[in-house]
Amino acid sequence: MEIKSYVSSAFRCFFIGIFAISFWSCSTSKIAIDVLRMPIAKFSSPVQKIALMNRVGLNYSNTKQYVNGRVVAQYNGITDIMVNESIAQMEIDLNANHFVDAFDTTLKYIPKTGRFDRGGSRGKLMTKPQILRACIDLGVDAIVMVDGYDAEVDSDSDVQYSTPVDRNYGTVRVPYFTGDQSVLMQMLFRTYLCENGGILDETSMANQVSISASGSTPYDVNVNMADANNILVQAARNLGIDYAQQLVPTWDTQNRIIYISGNDQLKEAYQLAKAGAWPEATDSWYLLATSNNEKIAKRASYNLILASEISGDLELAEEWARRCINKYKMDEAESYLEIIKKRKAEIEKLQDVYPLMRDLE
Repeated sequence: MEIKSYVSSAFRCFFIGIFAISFWSCSTSKIAIDVLRMPIAKFSSPVQKIALMNRVGLNYSNTKQYVNGRVVAQYNGITDIMVNESIAQMEIDLNANHFVDAFDTTLKYIPKTGRFDRGGSRGKLMTKPQILRACIDLGVDAIVMVDGYDAEVDSDSDVQYSTPVDRNYGTVRVPYFTGDQSVLMQMLFRTYLCENGGILDETSMANQVSISASGSTPYDVNVNMADANNILVQAARNLGIDYAQQLVPTWDTQNRIIYISGNDQLKEAYQLAKAGAWPEATDSWYLLATSNNEKIAKRASYNLILASEISGDLELAEEWARRCINKYKMDEAESYLEIIKKRKAEIEKLQDVYPLMRDLE
């Protein structure tokens, strides 16, 4: 009997626990928000202005063209165009959120001799005196250089035949043609610090862009397929985007818990937030946070932590989190408070490294 009683009691506790979790899950949902994250490159001193430079040596860089696996051409006439496309895109992305002021430039005493060396080495670095001189002349905090370029354009074509088709002159198999074209482009990026002339980051990045087309004749395939220069430009711009993301803060998508039910007003406010109407949802939660119904008030108060984080007011988010902890003893608010504390510390660190961020507040 004692064993049965114990099993029965354990089962009831398990059932109650599952019911509580299910009830809580039904009253909440996850919602995606965007938060700023530290970039891969860690600047050791504040950075406001960044100069972008093309240092690729034309004698050391090539675009190789393959057709059905065979090299048919090798040329360097478009190297400058592709590198400059990448730098132009990098400039756009670095300046997009006003975290830094980036610009493209050249200096006569900076030789264009950058290259991918044989054997996998990455060529010579700029000397510290060269970097320090350039920093003074340009009035910048860092210099980003494209030091290497390499690209391959691969085109493949094929002809296939349909199943037999009846014609008035007999049964035939109709040919149709397909073509594929891909670009594999690689660039070597280096970032130098102006505080000491040293190197902060050295990254070799690659990007591949592919297209395909079909037609009833080889001519149709060529017409339908984009020109090789177009996908080369796409690859170059993609590399500019990728490297820019390593230098400045980027937006990262994270999930947060939000209360979605309890009464009609909470449901409506959730729908507003889900549609992006956060100010309207916030107004509703403020009213509900003063409700005499404790269940409704604490859920609205918790949602106001999220609303404050969304608006960028982390101080207010922390206040609402502490209110939920002290007044309503909400465990989920304690977890959220830790997230808010970490975000505050990270934002402060970002503002120290990127002072222009403070001007955006």
